[in-house]
Amino acid sequence: MPRRHGTHHFEQEDSETVNKPNESNQFIRFKTYFIRKKVNPLYALIAGILLGIIITLCLSGIVGFFHYTPTEKTSESLIKEKDYAIKNVTDLMDGRVETLSNNLYSASQELQSLYDTLKNHTFPNSDIDSFDEYLSHIRHVGEVLERCQSTENELVECKSTCHNTGGKYFNLTNSCYYFYEENVSWTTAKQKCLNQNSNLTSIHSQKEDDFISTIKSKQNVDWWIGLYFDNSENKWKWIDDGVETKFTNWHTSEPDVYRNHEVGVVISTDDKWYDVPQNSYKYYLCKKKL
Repeated sequence: MPRRHGTHHFEQEDSETVNKPNESNQFIRFKTYFIRKKVNPLYALIAGILLGIIITLCLSGIVGFFHYTPTEKTSESLIKEKDYAIKNVTDLMDGRVETLSNNLYSASQELQSLYDTLKNHTFPNSDIDSFDEYLSHIRHVGEVLERCQSTENELVECKSTCHNTGGKYFNLTNSCYYFYEENVSWTTAKQKCLNQNSNLTSIHSQKEDDFISTIKSKQNVDWWIGLYFDNSENKWKWIDDGVETKFTNWHTSEPDVYRNHEVGVVISTDDKWYDVPQNSYKYYLCKKKL
């Protein structure tokens, strides 16, 4: 009995050993299957290669998926940030350009308004009627500051100089006017004025003409002035600068004799201008610029 039991036990152990699966048994079975089925080794090689390719592609796909997704999100984020930055810069520049344009427009409007105000401004109780005359007056004042000295008023000394020498001062021209009651020819009168560091008077505006009419030492005589007719250029010119006159105050019938004579011009008793032969004898008026 013991022997038999031992034998049975041994057979049972061998059977369990044969039936128990392990790596060695599986490999033997797989090998036996291929041998019995006579599988072509080339097919097995191809199958292995294909299997390897499939596994590689699967792994690549998995890796690519996880890598591409954040990269795509990063690219989209960068594009959005770039567009946002460009929009901010564009809006900022547009705002600054608009502000600058508005400021320039406002400044130009203010300058135009100031110019119009000055140009159309009148000066009450003054001989200055326009902005252009005011600028001219300012230039004259500048010249006076160089030539005339006073502790209170820069014009006082000049006026005093004129009055002390028998002249009349006119601020718009910054000049002294001297009336000489001596009958002489136009040529002689011109020379006598030059000897006094002056010239036969020139008249460039209605205001200056009116001033001279009011200060004449005598109203019932004719006074030589510095206007003459230049036959070579067929123009009326002033003796002091040789420039063609732009202002005249002729009598309605004048001028009338300048074509046939060497003529000068006088201010007559009616304060109008007449052309007179230069060899006539008249009083004369000199003008000295300060």
